[in-house]
Parts: sequence; C-alpha cells; structure tokens
Amino acid sequence: MLKKNILSETFFVKGSIDKISKIDYQLVKNHILNNYNNQSRYTDNQYWYMNNYLKIPYHQHIQWIYDWIKDHYNLIHGEELYFTENEYIRGLIQQTGENINTHNNVKEWHLEQSPDIDCLLTLSSGKNTSYVVFEYDDGRHKHRRWKEPLKEGQFILFSSDINRCITENENKDLLINLSLHFQRIKMV
Repeated sequence: MLKKNILSETFFVKGSIDKISKIDYQLVKNHILNNYNNQSRYTDNQYWYMNNYLKIPYHQHIQWIYDWIKDHYNLIHGEELYFTENEYIRGLIQQTGENINTHNNVKEWHLEQSPDIDCLLTLSSGKNTSYVVFEYDDGRHKHRRWKEPLKEGQFILFSSDINRCITENENKDLLINLSLHFQRIKMV
C-alpha cells in the first residue's frame, strides 16, 4: 500500500461572511480610520514591513468577524483557530500610489508567538482592483506567483509563512484591509 504524507501545506481560502450577520463593516472601517495616526504605527522605519501595519484595539464587530471565521473554518477544515497572544488585530491602509512590500508574518526568532494563519478582510477597495500577490515555491518549480483580487466585503485566509505583497492602490480612495492573525489546533 502506498500512503501519501503531506509534510507542509501552503494555502489560501477565499470567502465572505453571510449578509445575515450583525457585523457592520462601516463601523469596523471607521474604527481603523480612527487609529490611522503615527502613534498606531508599529514603527516609522520605512524599510521594515511592519511600518505599513496599524495597531488596532479590540472592537465588538471585529470579535464577531473572528467568531464567524473561526467557527466556519473549524466546521469545514477540522482545525480550531484562536487569536495569537499579541497584536492579533491590525489595519492596513494604502493611499493612492502606495503598495505593501513583500513580507510574511512568521517571526523566526519567536515562533511561539508567530501566527499560523493570516486573514485579510477588505473593507474599502475602490473601482480599480488591487491584488494580494502570493510568492511561493512548489518543489522544483521556484519563484511562483498567484494573485487574488481584494474585493470589498471578502476575506482571504492564508498560511502566515507565505510571502506576499499588495499591489499599488490605483484609486483616489483609500484601500483599507483588516488584518487578523490566528494560531491553530488540529482537532482529533
């Protein structure tokens, strides 16, 4: 008998939260915009990817987003998701002409606090589409790229260790994403 064992998995999952939910995306968007200042930035070092992220405090509607994603992911994939201990809620705001440089969210120096899964929920996207571009290797096929459009009201869950960037915002309006970070426990 030949049994295949998967040693590692790189993935992304697209989806949207049911319209019947009580989540008000405008409240979440306003919450992120209210924290759009230099004090909320992780750093002002323009060469470190974290300078693009904003620290976002707890909000009830963000908790509901987390609960919905966690419950549905567990139901479909049999893995329990929970927030990472520190800094699990972040905001990403791109002005016209800005892009997010290639990065991932695994801290090699602190794997225990690194997330397993990241989530981007697009709250405002404008008419011109921006993309998240995943960079990956597939065995002997190196330097592969896959791009997914960032659409308002949709989320993308993906492996935290996968390198990605977000293309330039070509709109007059801001491109606003909520960034959530999860660790997972396999259900037996």
